[in-house]
Amino acid sequence: MEEVIAITGKPKVNLIGHSHGGPTARYIAGVRPDLVASVSSVAGTNDGSPVADLVQNIPVLNGVLAVVMDAVMTPVINFAQQSNLPSNFQASIYSMSQPGVKKFNAKFPLGMP
Repeated sequence: MEEVIAITGKPKVNLIGHSHGGPTARYIAGVRPDLVASVSSVAGTNDGSPVADLVQNIPVLNGVLAVVMDAVMTPVINFAQQSNLPSNFQASIYSMSQPGVKKFNAKFPLGMP
């Protein structure tokens, strides 16, 4: 955001988030409200995902997917994005689960529909 503000010369940004980008935009507004003019969320995961709950609640599925995603997909994604960012599949699934989203919403309530 600071880079966008520097490039545009505008004092604040308008954030638009789709799917998991909705809570991401809400998080940014929560930690840097001084840089955010507005937040719009389209089809955000603001209530959690039943699929994430299913994956999280089946230990074998969660374990197998975590190993595959962390070991195989993370390098592929990092290569495609030209980055070397860490990834944690189980934390990602929790963040989209209904309990994870409930905890997030309590901490970052701004922008809830």
